[in-house]
Amino acid sequence: MRVHAFLLLLFCFPHTTAQPQTLSFTLPSNYYEYLDVSVSQAQNLSFSVISNVSVSVYVFTSQAFSTFSQTGSAPSVFSKTGKDVKASVGPLQAGTYYFVVDNEGAHTARVSVWISEEPLSVYLLYHALPAPIGIADYGVDANAYTIKYTEVLGYAHIFSISAYNATPPTNVSKYGASLQLNTVLQVETVSGKSTYWLQNVVDFETNNQTLSYGDNVWNMSSSTSVFSKGALKGSGYISKFGNESVYIYATYFTSYNLPLYITLVTKTSYSAKSVNVQFGYFNGSQNPVWYDNVSLKEQGVVSAYMLVQDYNLTNRGTYYDAELVFGGEGNGEITNFTSLSANLALYYVTNNSVVAPPNLYGFGSDTLEAADDLMTQMQNGVPHVSIGSKSFAPLGALSTQISASSRVSFSSGKASVFVSAWGKPPFNYTIELNGKVVYQVTSFSEFINTSIPVKAGDSVNVFVDGTQLTNTSYTQSVNNTSVFSSGQTQSTTATTADLVIGGAVLLLIVVVTVATPIVLIRRRRSKSL
Repeated sequence: MRVHAFLLLLFCFPHTTAQPQTLSFTLPSNYYEYLDVSVSQAQNLSFSVISNVSVSVYVFTSQAFSTFSQTGSAPSVFSKTGKDVKASVGPLQAGTYYFVVDNEGAHTARVSVWISEEPLSVYLLYHALPAPIGIADYGVDANAYTIKYTEVLGYAHIFSISAYNATPPTNVSKYGASLQLNTVLQVETVSGKSTYWLQNVVDFETNNQTLSYGDNVWNMSSSTSVFSKGALKGSGYISKFGNESVYIYATYFTSYNLPLYITLVTKTSYSAKSVNVQFGYFNGSQNPVWYDNVSLKEQGVVSAYMLVQDYNLTNRGTYYDAELVFGGEGNGEITNFTSLSANLALYYVTNNSVVAPPNLYGFGSDTLEAADDLMTQMQNGVPHVSIGSKSFAPLGALSTQISASSRVSFSSGKASVFVSAWGKPPFNYTIELNGKVVYQVTSFSEFINTSIPVKAGDSVNVFVDGTQLTNTSYTQSVNNTSVFSSGQTQSTTATTADLVIGGAVLLLIVVVTVATPIVLIRRRRSKSL
């Protein structure tokens, strides 16, 4: 969802109607309506039935429904009669179930139904390559969970990256690729809710090692993204894309070197009349570089937060998830990565606490930019993306253990110090000169790159979170000396105090049965003899 140099990163439309449905119909006396729903392992079938007269609501297995349709009665998974019937049935075994509303009374029933499989399957949109590949949090592990957060950090250590597509879309480089931090913003006002999709993206031109930062904002409050004039303001502009409108902004391209250390950050805040979204990245400094600041005009705002939740889809039909994924450069491109080696991590900031995702998957779902030859595998708690095809089973949780490495080089009376860290932020960087602290910073940045003046005989020590990484001395006789050392701090544990837990489910399937489109079939009820 982001434009840079006339590129537009697109979000994915669902390929199925397997999402919450609202249905209304009339039901004459002695008639029933049914629909069949394919349910994944451990999902619940949740529904609400409201009628002007009392009706009977059933959930049958396939075999039981066959008996019911022939005789008018059969054992059911669920059965209740009333004018207002609400239930969540499950967790269920994988298979097809039949939801039935039966009017056994003397009067015509006017019926409204809301029904959904919960939690939603993570495989509604992608279950095989090509797909956006990296890491994604869908809000589901052994339990479904909800995380509300105001800041998100996407970390990437990229050791190699190159891509090639001989027939790219218009305005897309043959050598282009992207790394996308995609999140969903929920805004609550006195008059209702609004939903926006936020993209904080790095575009790569891998043939000349240049990159650009950019963002898109889409309105996900309905099936079509529309912004009225003056609805939002930032460094970019609102552009038309078919019958839709999207906010876009991008920086100029600049050169990069490998290995590349990237920390993307998206932050939200609000007042009664607007919601502010900041898009930025760290470049080794204590604070992020905010390259775009977008103000969304809303009246009567009571809260605004980014949201991970597996129980609902947006009105656009996309997930409330968080993604850090690789794909094509833009305009829905599916590209081939001729090389890629990268470590990824994702963290949320909520109530001034840093929260690690409880469970990750190796693929995203909301963007159309995709890769046809990448996979994500967990290596000692660190998600690693490389060439391959195994990305669709759950990855598990991130390791919160902090590790770090440093490099010190001396030249002409100066010590150049590079330190990179990995694990749960923030990171505490300290440099000592002859045992005295000369540089100290606490930051979410995954690296620092600084220099200090030195003279012959000076000793330079580097620490991350109190663990010493480097101890080396400068001598005049050696003009350039490089020292590399690495170490680890004590393991830390991500807090779960800000997680809202409920509804047990763990989707351990790679190939999943997706629910068929809901079609109501009216049948006269047969009386049992």
